Amino acid sequence: MLKRHIGEWVEDPSHYWKHYKYPTGYRIQIPIYYIRMTEKDKRQRGSYTWAIIQGAEIANRTARHVSRWTMPEKFFITFPWAAFDFWEIKQYRQQLAMAKEFYLSHNGKTAWDGEFLPFSITQSSLREIRKNFLKVNTILYKSISDFKRDGKWLERLPPEEQYSGRTFPIEKLLLPVDNSTYKEAKIEEYYNASTWEGYQEAVSKLKYERPKRPILKPPAHTRELERIGEYYDESR
Repeated sequence: MLKRHIGEWVEDPSHYWKHYKYPTGYRIQIPIYYIRMTEKDKRQRGSYTWAIIQGAEIANRTARHVSRWTMPEKFFITFPWAAFDFWEIKQYRQQLAMAKEFYLSHNGKTAWDGEFLPFSITQSSLREIRKNFLKVNTILYKSISDFKRDGKWLERLPPEEQYSGRTFPIEKLLLPVDNSTYKEAKIEEYYNASTWEGYQEAVSKLKYERPKRPILKPPAHTRELERIGEYYDESR
């Protein structure tokens, strides 16, 4: 359903707006891959923070099957609740491409302060946040040091302490990551659209230039990727 209505690729807006003699010959399709969370993860640790870890690990696993040369060096993390003018970060495009790690900030706040602002992480940072999540996350039981007479090594947690991973916040996930060496990209306008009030504020105040229609809906009226070596019937 998502791939049908949202699409499985997006066009590079910066590249599209450049002037070429034959613009359609230079169009760049950036693939979008949807990762499904397992039912077990949904029950035990289903949160957006775990989705970050799982998405990166699946990307690593997929790339590893192709070649070790295709392994990603870093990951760009963004959120559906981050409402800001995406054209504003265009001024940092070259700097962010060259930086090893970077983050977006607004009024001195970042994802390390609990805001849904994009950032990047390397493979080493991914290992650290995964270790941190699994160490702090609780399931249904906890291990006990002393053996009980009824022959149990586990003890059931109170309801309010069970499955803490389902409400694991981003600032807690990023605790082991030191961002002092990160490249900072400041944006002037940002709204946290995770609440109804924040969403209303974003819709009423955020003004940006709408992309050209071909970026949102190409002439073929499809958001499906063009497959290599696959027959395409234009009469459909």
